[in-house]
Amino acid sequence: MYDIFSQNYSELYDSLYFDKNYENECDLIEQIINDYSSKKSKNILDLGCGTGNHSIRLARRGYKVTGIDKSLNMLDIAKNKLKNENIPVEFLHSDIRNYSLNQKYDIVLMMFAVLSYQITNDDLIKTLQNVREHLDENGILIADLWYGPAVLNLRPENRLKIFDHDDQKIVRISSGRLNLIEQTCEIRINLWKIQGSKIINEIEEKHTMRYFFPQELQLLFHFCDLKLIKIGKFPEFNIIPDENSWNCTIIAKPLKNSR
Repeated sequence: MYDIFSQNYSELYDSLYFDKNYENECDLIEQIINDYSSKKSKNILDLGCGTGNHSIRLARRGYKVTGIDKSLNMLDIAKNKLKNENIPVEFLHSDIRNYSLNQKYDIVLMMFAVLSYQITNDDLIKTLQNVREHLDENGILIADLWYGPAVLNLRPENRLKIFDHDDQKIVRISSGRLNLIEQTCEIRINLWKIQGSKIINEIEEKHTMRYFFPQELQLLFHFCDLKLIKIGKFPEFNIIPDENSWNCTIIAKPLKNSR
């Protein structure tokens, strides 16, 4: 795992994903909690919380939320959003592979493909073992990730996105390249800040993402004392993912008598 989300990129993050429907995703999270949690869940651990878009919305709905992220830039933005809020959420700087909070949580979240950023088996196992360590015996893990059958079928495309940020125009071009042996996709992102007719800043980032297959997930989770309960499309969770479902949602629970 490597450092990504530079300060310049982090500052543009919320504008870049202005059209992402976080409220609907929180509805999905609550639906899964209601359907799959055997207890009234109140505390949530949001791993890879970024700028806090899920954490803050869930805290507004009455959950007590702890968000963890490795990017100080993203966390600064998340904390600034709390200035006019009085809600039960805190943001902590740590690595999701090795944090230690000495607390159990009813729900652990890894949204927006956080698990797909764990590109090596070692990183995956450390992350999932730490999830198990912090998950209540009756708790559930909810995550979305890249679904291998669809990634191989659809293949990454070159994409162009133009959007406004303050008084500037932002142009984003992304391209992806698959590594079939490592089951990863290297995404190259170029961003240009334009004010009037002048380019005032250029940002380049590289994000490497891993895609997964169902039986691989079952084995990984079992190795980490977790049981994969369900895989569904994202965000249409009750539909079985297919070769056109780039993202899928997964639910896992602790294996009983594993500790």
